[in-house]
Amino acid sequence: MKDTIVTTKRDNEGSMLMYRRFVKKFRSSGVQTLTKKRRFQARKPSKSIRRKDCIARITKHSIFERAYRLGKISPSGKRGGY
Repeated sequence: MKDTIVTTKRDNEGSMLMYRRFVKKFRSSGVQTLTKKRRFQARKPSKSIRRKDCIARITKHSIFERAYRLGKISPSGKRGGY
């Protein structure tokens, strides 16, 4: 993928038409999406946050399993994979 986009003004072409051609090239090149991905890239979660999330998942799973076994929720209310 190219990092630069070059658009030159043609003979008898207005600046707005050249700008439109540039924007079209810019959007189709994927430079904008790549730049936004780099700018707003999420940090990897730390070990403590991963551990906390895992414990929360396990706790929620056990609560659902207990409710399912006690008949408080139907099998359709139970998520797939549990």
